[in-house]
Amino acid sequence: MHSGNVGHAQDLDSLVRSATFLRDRDDLRIVIAGFGARHGEMVALANRLEVEGTVRFLPYQKRERLPLSLSSADVHVVGLAKGLAGYVVPSRLYGILSAGRPVIVAADDSSETARLVLEVGCGVVIPPARPDLLARVIREFADGAYPLDTMGRRGREYVVNEADSVVAMERYRALVREMLAA
Repeated sequence: MHSGNVGHAQDLDSLVRSATFLRDRDDLRIVIAGFGARHGEMVALANRLEVEGTVRFLPYQKRERLPLSLSSADVHVVGLAKGLAGYVVPSRLYGILSAGRPVIVAADDSSETARLVLEVGCGVVIPPARPDLLARVIREFADGAYPLDTMGRRGREYVVNEADSVVAMERYRALVREMLAA
């Protein structure tokens, strides 16, 4: 699943194109939930590639339904267009990890998103703009090559222990106190 903005930074072309390598898998669906500047373009690409049976588009999910939506996927894909490392950190990653779901990050390995996922052990990182490789990893996830529950649990534990708003605010307060003391 991709859940969130359907815009220029997400490299959703690769996700839609990955479906062409997964045509033989009736048990797999790629869900793109959200809306944005490239939504129509992504729907047209799915139609042109004739992957409408594999790729499904859902509307934007309201905030109160987001936990249900995010937890409905087995694996999430966070794609970052090539060259955006250091400029964009998708905030939806924290929602995915909160839902206890593993993630495939398709981004430059120097990105903060890739670094976090590798450090926490909550997913797999691949280079951006590689639909063939993305399809292979999706297939491996579906075939049980990765411990989905373990990866999801690690992500959830990270959010609770390191990225929760209470934890973040206390760290911010400590930083301000430290700066004021100096």
